[in-house]
Amino acid sequence: MPTDPSLPSLVPRVAWRRAFHRFRWLVLPTVLSVVYALYLRGSELFDATYCGSQYYDAGDYYSLSQSFHDATGRFQLLAFNNTLRGYLWPWVLTHFYPATAVGTAAPAGDAFIKAFRPLGVALAALLFGLAGPLLWTRLRGAAPTWGRQAIFAGLGFVFWRDYFHFALSDMPAVLALTLALVLALGHRPRVVEAALAGLLVAAATIIRPVFVLAAGILLVGAVWHWWREHPARTTYRLALLGALVGGAGVVLLPQSLINQRYYGQATPLVLGWLNAAHPRSLYLDQLSWGLQMQKYETSVAPDRGAQMIYADPAGLAVLRGTGLPQNEWGFPIFPSVSSYVYTLLKQWPDMSLVYARHLFNGLDIRQSTPYLRPFSRWALALAGLNYAVLFAALLVVVFGRPALDPGRTAVVLVAVLLPAAVVLPTAIEVRFLLPLHLLIYGLVAFGWPSHWTGRFFRHHPRRSALLLAGGGFVLWCFLLSAAANSHLTGGNGLLAP
Repeated sequence: MPTDPSLPSLVPRVAWRRAFHRFRWLVLPTVLSVVYALYLRGSELFDATYCGSQYYDAGDYYSLSQSFHDATGRFQLLAFNNTLRGYLWPWVLTHFYPATAVGTAAPAGDAFIKAFRPLGVALAALLFGLAGPLLWTRLRGAAPTWGRQAIFAGLGFVFWRDYFHFALSDMPAVLALTLALVLALGHRPRVVEAALAGLLVAAATIIRPVFVLAAGILLVGAVWHWWREHPARTTYRLALLGALVGGAGVVLLPQSLINQRYYGQATPLVLGWLNAAHPRSLYLDQLSWGLQMQKYETSVAPDRGAQMIYADPAGLAVLRGTGLPQNEWGFPIFPSVSSYVYTLLKQWPDMSLVYARHLFNGLDIRQSTPYLRPFSRWALALAGLNYAVLFAALLVVVFGRPALDPGRTAVVLVAVLLPAAVVLPTAIEVRFLLPLHLLIYGLVAFGWPSHWTGRFFRHHPRRSALLLAGGGFVLWCFLLSAAANSHLTGGNGLLAP
């Protein structure tokens, strides 16, 4: 019987397609690794002054990475001694910053940027190329197309690309939380995946203590999901739960030993004390600072100070009317969470408006960097694009209604929105709401209905109303941004040159 002459040529093609399908999730991270490596290196060449140091908080993490070594230079994990930061991120940095005699909070020299660059590239590639698309796959039940993944990665690059120069904790913490959700919400999770999910969510909690609430939600959500997916396999579900808790314990145990060794505190969580001599949560100070300012930013521009504080007159009036005690720097502070809750219940109309401004300012991206440089003409374009993305996300939420798994979606939303609600009353910075930003990019990139094309909108009966609403929203955002910037202490306008 004669054979089809085309058959031999089809065999390697089918094999290639199977191999590509198996490793398809590595393609976009690989491409992004090249893109970010070239960009971070190129931006250093074009702006050596800006990219020459780990500034402020990033410099603090560098200094902490040196604290694992004793006087002889020998590494000791339990030598870490800090009440405000967890041990995990500084420990990771020890693999990129070898022990030196430098102990300043803001080390100089481009060696510190170059040493961190491989880790920054990996964080960007994994966050925008792997974790985000995989989480959406869990919610939707199907992998997004290459084009949608490229849009998500492109939005991350446009708005956050310069963050990956600096050893800040926000990116690794959000990456760990996202991957933990991906692993915990799988259709048929294995014990190893459950252990990795526990390890990652504990890592997110140690790196960014505010994610402790997300960790609790993930634990409850994972247990509910496993009980729903496997109602008749009790032993299997208990094994998954044990692996989840065991994986978390591996990460939490060193922090617990450090707290017990130096401070006598039997807790596996970061203490969050600003000063070990006066055990008091930094969060209480943040609640007071959050009423004093609409937004807080740091700058490396030569014409501005390092601290950029945007005062909030309404919040200051609330704070002055409480009669709170003052700290050692003369600032009114809440002595306890209960005193804050009492003030919130008593002054909720004014404080609600204060926190509404915090929400907008936390979403108002003005530069793609945590440390602002001199403003350029591109600031208006970046701000306008950000407002357009926010409007597009609103359209998807109100009219798009993407088909998502309700259970998994509820777990993800609470895990993202609850930490955002916790940081909202603080001295807000854009990076504090990074999970919410990524949720917005996911709505636009992955949730945008496929039939919403240019032709669809051109022939839509309410096209004029839609254009008017979009233009009004963007204009309103610019006005809100300008209003916030008018309260910048010792500085000029938000988008001023």
